[in-house]
Amino acid sequence: MKILLSLGLSFALMTQLKGADYYVSTSGSDANPGTQALPWQTISKVNSTTFGAGDRIFFQGGQTFTGPLIFAASAGTSTNPIVIGSYGIGIATISSTGDGIDITDTQGFLISSLILNGGNQSTNTGRGIYLLNDLTGNVTLGPVSINNVTISNFKYEGIAIYGLNGSSGWNTITITNSTTYGNRDGIQSYAAANGAIQNVVIDNVVAHDNPGTSGYSNPSGSGIVLGQVNGATIQRCIAYGNGARSSSTAGGPVGIWCYDSSNVVIQYCESYNNTGGSSVDGDGFDLDINTSYSILRYNYSHGNTGAGYLFGAAGTVGGNLIENNVSQNDGLKNGYAGIEAWGTVANDKVDSNWVFAQSPASAGIRIASGAMVTNLQFRNNTIFVTGNLPIVKGDTVSGVTCSGNDYWRTDGSFLVSWNGVQYTSLNAWETATGQEAGTGFNEPPPWLLSMPSPTPTPTPTPTPTPTATPTPTPSPSPTPTPIPIPTPTSTPTPTPTPTPTPTPTVTPTPTVTPTPTPTPSPSIAFVQSPAIAALTASTTPSATFASDTTTGNTIIAVVSWFSSGSETITNVRDNVNGAINYSVAVPLYRAQSRKIAIYYLNNITGGTTPTITATLSNAQSVQIAIHEFRGINALDTTHTNNNGYGSATTGSITTTNANDLLIGAILGGTETGSESGWNLKVGSNLSVEYSIVSSTGTYAATFTPPTTYVAAIASFKGN
Repeated sequence: MKILLSLGLSFALMTQLKGADYYVSTSGSDANPGTQALPWQTISKVNSTTFGAGDRIFFQGGQTFTGPLIFAASAGTSTNPIVIGSYGIGIATISSTGDGIDITDTQGFLISSLILNGGNQSTNTGRGIYLLNDLTGNVTLGPVSINNVTISNFKYEGIAIYGLNGSSGWNTITITNSTTYGNRDGIQSYAAANGAIQNVVIDNVVAHDNPGTSGYSNPSGSGIVLGQVNGATIQRCIAYGNGARSSSTAGGPVGIWCYDSSNVVIQYCESYNNTGGSSVDGDGFDLDINTSYSILRYNYSHGNTGAGYLFGAAGTVGGNLIENNVSQNDGLKNGYAGIEAWGTVANDKVDSNWVFAQSPASAGIRIASGAMVTNLQFRNNTIFVTGNLPIVKGDTVSGVTCSGNDYWRTDGSFLVSWNGVQYTSLNAWETATGQEAGTGFNEPPPWLLSMPSPTPTPTPTPTPTPTATPTPTPSPSPTPTPIPIPTPTSTPTPTPTPTPTPTPTVTPTPTVTPTPTPTPSPSIAFVQSPAIAALTASTTPSATFASDTTTGNTIIAVVSWFSSGSETITNVRDNVNGAINYSVAVPLYRAQSRKIAIYYLNNITGGTTPTITATLSNAQSVQIAIHEFRGINALDTTHTNNNGYGSATTGSITTTNANDLLIGAILGGTETGSESGWNLKVGSNLSVEYSIVSSTGTYAATFTPPTTYVAAIASFKGN
């Protein structure tokens, strides 16, 4: 195989190609050419014009224009987006009784420095910014960037990211320095297929007082909710006062959460005074149904009616990490706790969190009745309660391990409720259950010797107006160590508003770099890979590592066989991580009676020479290639190919991350040797190679051409 690096990336570093600038002012005329001296007048004129890459559309600051603003035929690129913003003094407003801005089945946009107003949430019929992909053929669109906007009073979401046709969705959506309030929900993504939305970044966003809809059967009234996402970072965001009108009994709103998603990081955020309305939830943070390999860290939750941190639910849930968070006075209704596990929970770790709980919460930490738990670990947490609350309430205890935690009640007593039995001393609980085994503490937490006062109800303050020129420097991240609870703030601190410039300015594309983990992870490195076994006819073909695997690493499995039938892969699992399904990197791809797929599992629990097994709907002669790597974070991008497209290549992928692992595979014939920069593993029919690259670029794996083949390539982001 060999790498083909696109020259286009070199050109991207040079001056971007500039399109035309168009101006819109209420004092203009749609008969004008749209220059700053002779501007257009209405959004209707903009909607009737087709724009190209690099074109920019500016609305005069301080003026209001009637929407919706619609883009369906225009398209920009990642290096030359179509820019939509304000010019002159102040910020332009788009007012609409329906949607504010629609971007439908197209891509390459930067929306910045605008106010979008739906007028009245109860009479509006649309969404603030609506990104919709309903193209046939499983098409991925992107990028789209949204920066420095304020969105309010729309019937549905302030910002909606939707893929509504098969696996069609979005890749590289960035939302920064913005505020959304008074909508049903603040920000939401949804797709018809899990993983159809990839690489989402939401940074420095405030989502508040989005009330939900009374009588709506689904959860509504959330601040930020991501569904069907593979790879996302939500950071430095604030969600408060959401969910007031929710009445759904199927599930309620949450300040910040995700579901049907994988590889999501939520960090350095604050979520408070959210409510489930007249029904359930109103949690601060949540990793919900079908969420796996995701992280909650360095967040602050307080005064929510639901749990501070909720995790679990139905489906494939597991491999999640909840670490270094603070919960203060959460669980104000319906018996929630500061941290609560429920439903299906597998291989999750709850580590080094601080929980402060008091009535009416049910406990500091709770494992709900009926939970189906496999290898749930509570480690090094500080749990501090007052009144008659148990410190921990284990309604379900099988599969739970507690170690190194500090358990404390304000009166110095001890109470843990474990499988219906009340234990009044740490020693008695350890002796009876085997928990802690001498590693636990029953001591007052350091730095804080009294229960903080309940969270006050915030005094409403005006939502800050976006600035004409966004400040690209992000807010500093909190100190990444558990600290004493600060005095709760009643409202989020608005970003200072600089004096707007009176001349047209081009809003720069914001640079968004997810905040790195405080303790740097190792760079990508190969660990091990056994020989590719011969074809084996089975419904459960497997491959086994020769050495033990290491906790925190990633396993990548390539599964392939010869068939023109309709058989599918039910799941890929290993005998150490149990019921956790591997995530799909490349879905099962068939051409010329050959099939290939790539699966992976991040943040594994290490074990003794694990065996990876693929379960098929029908028996086939299958080859499996497995690799263990360290330093892998999330899936970046993928591609498939077959001999109908010419020479033996996986086809090209363009990475979005400077530190990526490339995995290329071909089924059809024996590869004769590896190319420079790649490491080869050869089987009788399946060949797999990997390469670790240190710069973004366009890459393809090229093989010694067999007559007939299918091929796939996937790139994975390094930590």
